[in-house]
Amino acid sequence: MLPQSESFRRALARFERDVGPRRAQEFFNCSLQDVQLLMKKIQAEQEIKGEMRHLKRLEPFLEAMKELGKVIEVFTNTTVFLCYIWAASTHLQSLDRLLDMYCDIEENLAGLVHYEATFERNTRLGPVLEDYYLDVLNFHKEALAVFDRPKWKILVDAAWKRFESKFAVILQALTRRKEILNSEKLSASLDQIIKLRAEIREVYTSQKQVADKQEEETHEERKRAIMGRLSIPDYKSDYRFFIDCRDDSNNKLRISSGIWIFDNPIFQAWHHCAASAKRVLYIHGRPGGGKSTLMATVIERLLSDMTPGVALAYFYFRRQNADKDNNFNGLLRALLGQLYDRDPVLAAHIEMQTSKHDGLRSQVLQELVSTAVGTYPTTYIVLDGLDECANEEEERTIKWLLALCDHSPGLRILFSGQRDGVLDHLLRSSKLAHSILLDTAPGHVGDIRGYCQRLARNMQAKFKPKLSLEKEIEDLVSRKADGMFLFAKLVLDHLDGQSCIAELKRELQPEMFPDSLEQVYEKLEHRLQKASSLAERRAAIKILSYVVCCKRTLFWREIQSLFSVDQVKGQLDDEKRPVKSYKQLCGSFLDSHTVNKDYTGPEDEVLLVHETARE
Repeated sequence: MLPQSESFRRALARFERDVGPRRAQEFFNCSLQDVQLLMKKIQAEQEIKGEMRHLKRLEPFLEAMKELGKVIEVFTNTTVFLCYIWAASTHLQSLDRLLDMYCDIEENLAGLVHYEATFERNTRLGPVLEDYYLDVLNFHKEALAVFDRPKWKILVDAAWKRFESKFAVILQALTRRKEILNSEKLSASLDQIIKLRAEIREVYTSQKQVADKQEEETHEERKRAIMGRLSIPDYKSDYRFFIDCRDDSNNKLRISSGIWIFDNPIFQAWHHCAASAKRVLYIHGRPGGGKSTLMATVIERLLSDMTPGVALAYFYFRRQNADKDNNFNGLLRALLGQLYDRDPVLAAHIEMQTSKHDGLRSQVLQELVSTAVGTYPTTYIVLDGLDECANEEEERTIKWLLALCDHSPGLRILFSGQRDGVLDHLLRSSKLAHSILLDTAPGHVGDIRGYCQRLARNMQAKFKPKLSLEKEIEDLVSRKADGMFLFAKLVLDHLDGQSCIAELKRELQPEMFPDSLEQVYEKLEHRLQKASSLAERRAAIKILSYVVCCKRTLFWREIQSLFSVDQVKGQLDDEKRPVKSYKQLCGSFLDSHTVNKDYTGPEDEVLLVHETARE
């Protein structure tokens, strides 16, 4: 095989990798006769509609491609033919623009057949011809990026400017390559031609890098503009919080909770399902079961497995986070903020649409999210805590998402929440959904037992009873937990807080051991009152009232400031600022957005340990 033949094959392999084997094969199987027949068909259809677009403009390009293929035969013993008008033929404005581009290319390809003898004599000119071929391949790769994507007719205006900038670089390279051939015709030395070719490649690479950098900067500017215009909620903080909590626990106890879900056959069927299969998964369980942490684990895996053509968007509904738009409209803005992030064309379209309309209206947002979902072959949406959605918004949200899934074959939705009579009813009646009951899932139950085992072992080492209590603690707590991670955590914290072996044994007795989360909270409250002075109890009640009643998450510094303000006199007395931390005063009732759970600082976001504690 000639070296030049191998280089052409490498060029084709790159093209196939960029556009996919199916679309590449369509190109390679396409002949001149195929395109001519297609042109006649398009013209006939346009004539009936009175929309003819002078497709004869394409004929010089077809002739030039025929000549290019003939010259390439010198090196490959194969023929090539490239043309792409069938998708654009349904969008007249795009077809006009595309035909103009083909005319520009033709001007630089015309007359190649006159150099056939030159290429036969000088095989060192093979790379010059390869460059021609690569330019034509690159043009069609960029054309496919516009016309061969879902919803392209909606996005074409946003995509065209990007296409034009890339085409300008390709066209300039083609023009310079034609100058090389003219130089050879004027008896330039082969060494000069090779040097010119290297210069063209250097200029092409430099211009492409500049164009790519400019596109990246423009995309970042658009993202900032859209984020400000739509007031996109902070969807990342809850995810990071639950990942931090999981990692903190896993690292301390040397366990790996949550990974069982990826081997669950129901989850695998959802994750890898075909467009015709059930594409909605409902993971449900009792309050405090660990659903939110499990969803963070799923999101983390989906993010790490992201590939081109796959999108992921997620959202945590939180009753105590009313400041982040805990409603349908807030969800739409959060989804949109994630779906346009990696797609410059989609971002340009959203910027155009939100500048023309009120982008904060739910109706506009629904249309934009629907378009965004439809532009990806596969989209995953993960939603947690829909039962905590704003009043009267839960049913509307679920129905709209199910309808969207019904009309979007590439969409997969994962719902997680409590069985509240709305979420479970709508999802169980959906033909698209299947479900996992977390309370009894073997992997989840095993995770709780493993968690109890590790902490029971630590307590055994701490208290050193004569007769081992490790197995008793593990069995009792994991059985009573009944699928609730929160129950196990709070009870084990309570047991670990006992001051002696006798107290520990007493708490393990049937009449003392809690049977529900409510009883666990009662024990925590009793223990807090017993261990605190009257002033500390008053401070704890005050802190808890702030956290429960405030419509947004409070920072510890804000709570400290509230203690320092005399609301009657309107004066600030810094000496009233609490010296002890919220964890010391309120114990297990409160948690925070911080990786180091043993440290509390002024920037901690203070949260209830769980929504069940609010009651």
